[in-house]
Amino acid sequence: VDADPNVLSHAGVARDSVSRLLSALDALGIPSSARGVPDTRATDVVNFMGRLDRPLFDYNTFTPQNTTWGITGFANRSHTSALNFSPTATPAHGGETQDLSAGMQGDYSTYFGAKKDQLNDTKSGVSVRRVTTSPYVTLPDGRVLVSSALDDARGGVASLAFAGNAGLDAERTTVTWETTNKTYFYWKGRATHRGKLYADSRLDQYSIDNAFNRLGTYSYNSLADLQANRPASFTRTLSSPTRTGGEWSGALSLADNWVKSTHFSVLYGARLEANAFTSTPASNPDIERLFGAATNHAPNTWHVSPRVGFNWYYTSARPVNGVSVNPTGIFYTVPRGVIRGGI
Repeated sequence: VDADPNVLSHAGVARDSVSRLLSALDALGIPSSARGVPDTRATDVVNFMGRLDRPLFDYNTFTPQNTTWGITGFANRSHTSALNFSPTATPAHGGETQDLSAGMQGDYSTYFGAKKDQLNDTKSGVSVRRVTTSPYVTLPDGRVLVSSALDDARGGVASLAFAGNAGLDAERTTVTWETTNKTYFYWKGRATHRGKLYADSRLDQYSIDNAFNRLGTYSYNSLADLQANRPASFTRTLSSPTRTGGEWSGALSLADNWVKSTHFSVLYGARLEANAFTSTPASNPDIERLFGAATNHAPNTWHVSPRVGFNWYYTSARPVNGVSVNPTGIFYTVPRGVIRGGI
């Protein structure tokens, strides 16, 4: 509406064509701008993060603690205005997007056992994110083809956009909840075996509402057709259902790191993994009758994978990796090589 003539010329449209379009829109009662439509594009971002902990050491009595915990929370908000602004579109044809996310995680760790040398660590957190894109005016989309005679004797053809925006009405929400637990323990002598028990559980949910072209799009071949309200075509998405879904996935593993010596160690264990979808598609009896395939089946799976690996440092030095200091200088012992393998 206030673009420089040189900018409009590079876009292939003359100033008088823009003036005729604005007059036609005014006569038809279609706003070229609206309340709340900004003049410039701006992005506002607000972030917050906080953490509360119980330390592992009591600084008042100078004694270590067997347990510790922590809570972390965050919230983010991002807002961008003046989306889809261009010299060939009215300000009302633009829109805005808003991105909101928040989450919280809790940690709990404790030493246990007779010597308080075994460790259990648990973390659980949930996060939510919602992204919304919306047009400034709730109207059908409008496009008009304009042929202009430019000042430098060139001819220009441009498609001018007005009214609402068919591609800016969308909403997406995702939720994730995950919990992990790790337990470290020793047996048969602290220097030879170190075990680890690991468990993980994760739930993902999503909802997508992409209402593309829900109100329709009118296309005009000329400004005269727009003034007479004679569209050349009209398209509209009659049904755009909200898509929702979710999946749970989990893992459970047990491993042992056996250190035979400073030169040789073996890591072995097994891992169980599984997944399950929270919902299934609707059953289609015609598909099942004609093709013998059920549409209401979700590929839930589980499997166990054993694994083993080793490290062998090829050296005669003791220790394998070490530093010695004497009046002559500082000497480093490093292995000449290492052989690794596993399955």
